[in-house]
Amino acid sequence: MAKVATAHETRAFETDGIPARERLLACAASIFAKRGYAGASMAEIAAEADISKSTVFHHFGSKRALYLAVIETAAQDFAATLETVLEKTGPLDERLVDFQCQHMGHILSNELVTDLVLRELQKSQSTESVHLVRDVLSANFMRLVDFISEAQSQKLLNEALDPSVAALTLISANVFFFQHRKVLKHLPNFDYADRPQPYAKAVIDVIFHGLDRDRSE
Repeated sequence: MAKVATAHETRAFETDGIPARERLLACAASIFAKRGYAGASMAEIAAEADISKSTVFHHFGSKRALYLAVIETAAQDFAATLETVLEKTGPLDERLVDFQCQHMGHILSNELVTDLVLRELQKSQSTESVHLVRDVLSANFMRLVDFISEAQSQKLLNEALDPSVAALTLISANVFFFQHRKVLKHLPNFDYADRPQPYAKAVIDVIFHGLDRDRSE
């Protein structure tokens, strides 16, 4: 059983408030990404964050709980951004561009957590990966699906298309870029490898306007 934090340790952690928690989560993300889940230790994470090990256990309970908290916090942060973007007024294609750029910016600025998420998702048969998809990532995904469905109901998008496939396509395009951005520069005639935001906009242009010349403006 983990040692319960002393009153002094708890107050020290709480006195720092959110910055202390953010520091702990950032350090945890870095060490998990560097050493993998099995190779990371709570002692090393606590030392890196300058917080006692007992205080970390007091607030998170276990290494697995801290690991999931790192991922869940990033998902929650993007949820707030997602809601702000999708609630904006203006032309639909511009709002989709805003979403795609914000999503790209989020996964690139949270590189360590993105790596953790992708690593976890590769364990397709694990209980944790099912929990991650069902209970953590699904909320943001369904918000985007609902947005696309609403646009379809307003005759702004092709009603025959599956909104869940459209949402997954948008997300997947950015994730693919994130995973392979270091080698994409070797693709002939592809000049977006070092230009993630223009790439995100180009993705929306292809998806929104399509390749069908009869539908081009």
